[in-house]
Amino acid sequence: MRQLHDTGYTNFYLLGDSGYTLRPWLQTTVDDAQPGTPKDSYNECHRSTRATIERYNGLRKTRFRCLLKHPVSHYSSHRTSKIINACAVLHNLCIEYHLPNPPAFDNDEGDIEEEHAGHSMCPVILRNEIPSLL
Repeated sequence: MRQLHDTGYTNFYLLGDSGYTLRPWLQTTVDDAQPGTPKDSYNECHRSTRATIERYNGLRKTRFRCLLKHPVSHYSSHRTSKIINACAVLHNLCIEYHLPNPPAFDNDEGDIEEEHAGHSMCPVILRNEIPSLL
């Protein structure tokens, strides 16, 4: 993302929670926003948007179970992005053709932090290491 931003692609933002460091391309919530202020409104919009994205990702993972596992650990990042993009296109086609959503099911993957404790591919550890690499 930094490379895209540094080369002039500045019309996008990623949304991150308070665990992320604010970057020009990564917007996080505002700490200590007082209720009823514009900063509080921003935080509410931010949370609402992130919740919508999380629901969308959950639905895609239900429909395309290959997204449940961590493809990064099995494929290159280039191939992983192609898999994710293909699932997004197929998901949009399902919506366009009014296909029903799949029934919900139990995700037996367990807690991500527990499952990957001490493993270099743990998303939590990886997220915390990325800012130090920038």
